[in-house]
Amino acid sequence: MQVLTNLVSNAWKYTPEGGKITVRAFQTNGRVRVEVIDTGLGISPEDQSKLFTQFFRSEAPQVREQTGWGLGLNVTKKLVEIMDGEIGFSSALNEGSVFWFSLPLA
Repeated sequence: MQVLTNLVSNAWKYTPEGGKITVRAFQTNGRVRVEVIDTGLGISPEDQSKLFTQFFRSEAPQVREQTGWGLGLNVTKKLVEIMDGEIGFSSALNEGSVFWFSLPLA
């Protein structure tokens, strides 16, 4: 629940008014995959490689408008890994992002 809450919270913070956030889940190869898709700010190629790093926050002005310590995605990744899962994303600047995680089915 914490993983999903963090990803949806980030999508909400970085999607301007009038944007769209979609959450979907499906089963594949003995795993459940959850995706949080937004039409928000997107992430620059320079920032993408640092995204799950502890205390990383982009220098982009729209990101700096939001409060935070740069811990959310780092903690989220650790939680997913503890549950034998995987986490990742795809993003294009000014086009939005898709964050996903997958966990083994019980």
